[in-house]
Amino acid sequence: MTTLWDTTGSAVVKELAAQRRTGGAVLSGVALTLVVVADESRVAEAEEAATHAAEMHPCRVLVVVRRQIDAPVPRLDAEVVIGGRLGPGEAVVMRMYGRLALHAESVVLPLLAADAPVVAWWHAPAPEQLATDALSVVADRRITDSSLAEDPLAALRTRGQDYVPGDTDLAWTRSTSRRAPAAPGPRAWRPWRCAWTRTRRCGSPPTTAAAR
Repeated sequence: MTTLWDTTGSAVVKELAAQRRTGGAVLSGVALTLVVVADESRVAEAEEAATHAAEMHPCRVLVVVRRQIDAPVPRLDAEVVIGGRLGPGEAVVMRMYGRLALHAESVVLPLLAADAPVVAWWHAPAPEQLATDALSVVADRRITDSSLAEDPLAALRTRGQDYVPGDTDLAWTRSTSRRAPAAPGPRAWRPWRCAWTRTRRCGSPPTTAAAR
């Protein structure tokens, strides 16, 4: 693992490429890029779930942690890991400060694995308008959890109103006993299953009426 303090997105890309060459890692066969957005208090849970994902399906894991958005100076600290605590593949944990935290896509986009689908998972309150969020726009699959919001019912209504194909909300999957086994909780949840399963078992899109 290499830690880069007060770094830039291009430096992270270079370090990832250097570690891949040094360690002999190969990117071929990557099933997806998993982008995880988490609060600092939930990073451990997010990393645990991402590690399970990497063990089951080869993927590049990008963890975005927004810290001190009101910091006067933008800053990026990053951990680049290959074959370490986040599974056998490639992983980058990025902690963003200041205005950079509001524009995480500027760092994430160059790190996406080429020609692989992107799954974005918010293990934190999701953006109010998911359809226009920059990280959401680049994702083929978007996974949220309304139960993490300050007002879960209002958040679930919002997800129902702005639903587009490719959206899954874990609170919705837990809303009935029939769906609950698909998402019992953050520790037992397997994000890659929702990423690839498009049946109702993995979470039907909440309609406005259902959200109420």
